[in-house]
Amino acid sequence: MLEDSKRHPKRRDYLKAAGGTIAATGLAGCFGLGGGGSGKTTIKYWDTFNVQSQSARETVENLVSRFEDEHDVNVELNLSGFGQMAGSEWITRFEEGEYPVIFTGDQIVAGRFEEGGYIEPFENWSDQMSSNVQNGLQWMLDGPVNEATAWMSNHPNIERNTYTFPVGLVPQDPVQVRADHMREAGLDPDSDFPPKDYDHLVEIATTLQEDGPGDYGFQLHGHPFDWYTFIEPYTNALGADKGEAGYFAEDYRSVNYDTETWKQVVADTIALYREHEVSGPQTPSIPDEDTVPLLTQGQVSMSPIEPMNYPTYHDTAPELMEAGDIRYGSLWSEPSGVNNAMLTYGLAITSKPDGVSEEKWQTKQELAVKLAEMWFEEQVQTSLFQDTGFVPVRRDLWDQNAEQLPYNDASKAFETLTRMVGEESRGVHTSHPTYLSASSDMGSLMGQGYNGELTPEEVCTRGAEAGNSVLDDYWSART
Repeated sequence: MLEDSKRHPKRRDYLKAAGGTIAATGLAGCFGLGGGGSGKTTIKYWDTFNVQSQSARETVENLVSRFEDEHDVNVELNLSGFGQMAGSEWITRFEEGEYPVIFTGDQIVAGRFEEGGYIEPFENWSDQMSSNVQNGLQWMLDGPVNEATAWMSNHPNIERNTYTFPVGLVPQDPVQVRADHMREAGLDPDSDFPPKDYDHLVEIATTLQEDGPGDYGFQLHGHPFDWYTFIEPYTNALGADKGEAGYFAEDYRSVNYDTETWKQVVADTIALYREHEVSGPQTPSIPDEDTVPLLTQGQVSMSPIEPMNYPTYHDTAPELMEAGDIRYGSLWSEPSGVNNAMLTYGLAITSKPDGVSEEKWQTKQELAVKLAEMWFEEQVQTSLFQDTGFVPVRRDLWDQNAEQLPYNDASKAFETLTRMVGEESRGVHTSHPTYLSASSDMGSLMGQGYNGELTPEEVCTRGAEAGNSVLDDYWSART
């Protein structure tokens, strides 16, 4: 079952998986796709990207179909969801030795597979791709992807290396504004947006709410899996230079939630709702996807919304995009000099399972490299942003993307997101195996903070206690 293509469900599937309900296509129903008795070599390929949107699913299916035709091979395609990769289904199949030779999925949950020794280092196979592709990816190897693997330096049983490599990038998070609302409120979208600091944000949001046509000046998100859309860029700006941005401390032995940076950011975030009242009454539970129609319909004037929602604006409000009345910007980056870390959609080629012929697996790996290269080719990379909202990892193709995007100059979307990736990011989010479990309590705690049930200090303290308990258990089992 494909989830609603207008909602871009992303990590919310993890909650469903934890409760035993899987919304995306089940593993059992997918094995055998593309197989048969033709005598052709068959490779297994698992993917989670397909649930981002209908166009994302078509991208995966078309790529596989083209690969089968060009290489005379069968592909058993498993279209999964995030919940299956982050939950028990994928890892159980890996532990049983029943796993694919290639997969594409969210890099933040790849750590369990990296730690388990199931993934080949990127350097073991990347030189088999064309020099053109390798050159287009080198900038990522030179720095940004290293943030994802820092946790391995403290691990007794894994060599630090790049295993899962990004295909598409999601800098967290840009802010979108109704430029027409700004003008009606007496503001200039060219000089007053994006906000220059927290006080400026309060000023703009208040003016939009009081003098503009919208109901709320700056919509925040309290859903358990979207609580970070404002907190993520703000903690990076305020604390990245002190090692206090992101969920984890620099040694990955504790979390950052009770640092001074997080305490101030959480307090300021809750104050936007409770003190300044510029965010709507749905704030404690709303996901960012639900803010998109509020923005396009005019109830909300400004909000930090994840890039994966970009195609929805084209689907539902092309006239606003063409007029430049939906405009993108990045939040301030001072004092640290950065304002985001990147979620990534990554790709991995797996190591040989026990009991499988070395020769046969090598043949499958060689084919998997050819399939992987297709993800990095111009044909896919130049349509990735328009179709999915992911910034393509091929930086050498950014200009070509910008030239062919509808409404690009008016919306400033691609300009904003590539600047966030190339100039304002501290790197790729970690793939530490506890990424989800060490942060899972913060969503519900933020909801309680918005509702006045907890003080900002209590939100941070309790979040740190829960996260540190997870990390204590994790490391104690590995010493």
